[in-house]
Order: sequence, then structure tokens, then C-alpha cells
Amino acid sequence: MDIIGESVILAYADDIVVLGKTKEEIIQTTEKLVKKSKSMGLCINENKTKYMLMSRNNQNTNDLLISSMNSKLK
Repeated sequence: MDIIGESVILAYADDIVVLGKTKEEIIQTTEKLVKKSKSMGLCINENKTKYMLMSRNNQNTNDLLISSMNSKLK
């Protein structure tokens, strides 16, 4: 898919991992992924969608708000 830009998307079977340098980059890439998936007839199960923020600086790990999904990711 031509959507990743600077982010990295890893996929195995039905699992997808989005990696990015910033929280904003991950949100943007995830929104593009959801939109592209829907256009191809695929659904992303929001109940199974999780995120993990890792940082050397111990940044705040508030929920991610993905505008194309109905709820915040936890």
C-alpha cells in the first residue's frame, strides 16, 4: 500500500503493527490505514485494536484518538 511515508507497517497473518517516530505520525498513518482498508472492503476491529507507546523519555501514554475510528485506542 502506498500510504506509509516515514512510518513502518508490519503485517503477519491478520495482525498489523504501525511504527512511527512520533505519536502524531502513528495517528496519521493509522487513519490512512483504516481509510484504505475500508475502501478495499476490510474492517479493523476496534475492540481488538491496542497501542503501546515506548520512549526513552518516558512520555505521556494518553489514549490515541483516531478520527476514522469511533473510539479512543487504549
